[in-house]
Amino acid sequence: MLNLSRPQLLTGMIGFALALAAFIWWDTGHVGYEPIFAERIEIAGQSYEVTRWEGVASPDDDGGLRACFLLLEPIEAAPELNPTVPEAPVWLRCFNTEFIARALASGEGKAYVAGRNRPPGYDLIVAALPGGRMYLWTQPNGE
Repeated sequence: MLNLSRPQLLTGMIGFALALAAFIWWDTGHVGYEPIFAERIEIAGQSYEVTRWEGVASPDDDGGLRACFLLLEPIEAAPELNPTVPEAPVWLRCFNTEFIARALASGEGKAYVAGRNRPPGYDLIVAALPGGRMYLWTQPNGE
């Protein structure tokens, strides 16, 4: 039988609680997302080649798509006027919601509809920032 002192027991309990909290934090942000890959993206009927793709999607949530990538050619489409930039999992570091929203609000970036009602009830939105930086997400469309 173990003969632990109170400080040892307390240290063990605190260590266990911290490990459990770390697991729950990690599990909440990672479970439910799967990596996705793309070499091309379609925006307003025009196909574009993408590079440096980093994306995730949630098979359980149609609104759970987020991606970052580079586009080497200009987009030839009318911009979307009122995009809403969603939060992304903490570990998808390339997708900074506040940075993207500020760039769109200032006019430095432009957002485009890559697909209406894809998936049903959501529009696929692409934000283009200077230097070819691109961000992709799904946004509820109210349909």
